Amino acid sequence: MKQIPLFLTAAAALTCLSAISAFGQVQVSYEFVPSNAQTWNNDANWFDPVNGTNSRPDASQFDERAVIASGGTAFVGFGVGNPPPPGAVLIQDGVAEVRSGGLLNVIVSINGLWDGSVTVNGGGNLANLNVLPGGTLTTQGLLRSFPNALNTITIGGTAAGTATVNVPAAAFQGTTRVFPNAAFTSTGSITFGAGVYSPQINGANSGSLNAGQNAILGGTLTPVFTGPFPVVGNSWGIMQADTIVGEFANITSALTLPFNRRLMTRVVPIAGNRQRLDLELAEVLVLNVNRNTRQISITHPGGSSISLDNYSIFSSQGRLVAGNWNSLTDQGALGGGWNESTANTGSISELHPSGNGTASGGASVSLGSIYNALAGTFAGNVNDITFSYTDDNGRIVDGIVNYTGTKVNNLLLQIDPTSGVTKLRNTSNTTVDIEGYVVSSTASLTPSSWNSLDDQNAAGGDWLELLNPSASQIGELKGGIGSFTTLAPQASYELGTIFNPAAARDLTFEFLLAGGEVGTVGAVVYEPFTVEDADLDGDYNNDNIVNAADYTVWRNNLDSPTALPNDDTAGVGPDDYTRWKNHFGESTGSDSGAGANSVVPEPATGVLLILELLASITFRLARSRRRNS
Repeated sequence: MKQIPLFLTAAAALTCLSAISAFGQVQVSYEFVPSNAQTWNNDANWFDPVNGTNSRPDASQFDERAVIASGGTAFVGFGVGNPPPPGAVLIQDGVAEVRSGGLLNVIVSINGLWDGSVTVNGGGNLANLNVLPGGTLTTQGLLRSFPNALNTITIGGTAAGTATVNVPAAAFQGTTRVFPNAAFTSTGSITFGAGVYSPQINGANSGSLNAGQNAILGGTLTPVFTGPFPVVGNSWGIMQADTIVGEFANITSALTLPFNRRLMTRVVPIAGNRQRLDLELAEVLVLNVNRNTRQISITHPGGSSISLDNYSIFSSQGRLVAGNWNSLTDQGALGGGWNESTANTGSISELHPSGNGTASGGASVSLGSIYNALAGTFAGNVNDITFSYTDDNGRIVDGIVNYTGTKVNNLLLQIDPTSGVTKLRNTSNTTVDIEGYVVSSTASLTPSSWNSLDDQNAAGGDWLELLNPSASQIGELKGGIGSFTTLAPQASYELGTIFNPAAARDLTFEFLLAGGEVGTVGAVVYEPFTVEDADLDGDYNNDNIVNAADYTVWRNNLDSPTALPNDDTAGVGPDDYTRWKNHFGESTGSDSGAGANSVVPEPATGVLLILELLASITFRLARSRRRNS
């Protein structure tokens, strides 16, 4: 019982009461004193620094709240009795813990000056609220956590018993861990902000939250699996509400899944016109993009059947070739009944207007040679293709985009994933002048077997290695003032074995353009060196086949001082025509389906005669221009 000190005179007491009446009831914050784990239900463990008194906070008789900021753990239950109800709980540094047999009841204080809330807000300190199996927390105000990775609310655990939480509303922005033995009910809404929701899943059992009104999703969903490894088709209910609004920004887990499997959520109607949010392990469609052959195909490498009623492919760099599109509509594929949308360099899509199409396990449908790796801006995003589809649950699923091939509109660092041998290549159509480059990693580089341009005395002979090459970074700079190295299209330099094949594929590559001050991000590809990576003489438009289109490129660039793609001689002249003529019809993995380094039949004699006549006319016109200039 809190009493007015006896040394106060009656007049003084009347003066105090008058002041309280005039200025409102005094709000008192009792602070938990111990820095270790001690019972909540002991007056000596609580202190009011304003009035200098020790007492458990009590909102049933006074306007008092509990503040935990000492780094200690204030626990309720475990055979020490339950405390009077505080008017609020603020956890700033430390832990509030409701153990088996314990009840923590947080109420609106007697005069309404505290709102009955529980707040986890460490402000950078560790701040936890734990309701363990057998414990019960009830509040008359909001249960909330603020954005901070150290702000954690845990409900339930591995021990036997039920952890019970009853609140009018909840707003989670920290980390919220919910075990299968949690019974969490909010009569109002549950809102997720920028934090992490982490339901614990053991076999078929999962942690779940129950909202009496809406559940508003956001932040990251990070389930923790402690039972058998999940298989495709497993699902777990992780939330219930009248209405589930929005979605989690990210879904992550510690599971190592095959590349075509993904954890996804879906909303399922349940009794009472309510909704349940299920987490499931599902297979997803894969879009294979071959940079070299230009082929794009929709594949399903899994074993289940996937239903879809539309799909879309987007390219922010405008790399789609709509004229080569062999659509599902054209082929009657994936069940038929598809309708094309208007296609352009940035998007291609189709809709199944009635019912759904079906991709059976193992399905693969080519959409044609619709990818142009060298379109867009030089050094623009080389992995700019996105692929999505709507499944039979109405979910928009982000499919997996799988790139193969080495053609990119950028400088390329190509690493053989087995040997670690690396080449610096220019696979674009742009001539690039560079003054330096840097390759970085967390710890996968092997500088001892790096064969630098400096070591090779190559590319002008004035390259200098950066100081202290390590497993995290190597690089070189041109030594001469204003000096640079020119990489013509298809030029390359081998850099030795710079990558540890047993390490993570985490290399990043930047190069410094001549006269530049800021590095440009290059591309990194882990693929073996094949015949497709070799120059195809006469392939002047980089489409992997020597044909009449290359003649047009040669004709349009005649007398240019810059070398053509797949040509190691400077300038464009008669020698380049001869090279084209001698290799006419050759291809490396051509769009027509010929294998790498295959040779297609020679063109008809009449075709070559016509082209030779055109070449002769072109030569004469070029000589005439030079004489008259």
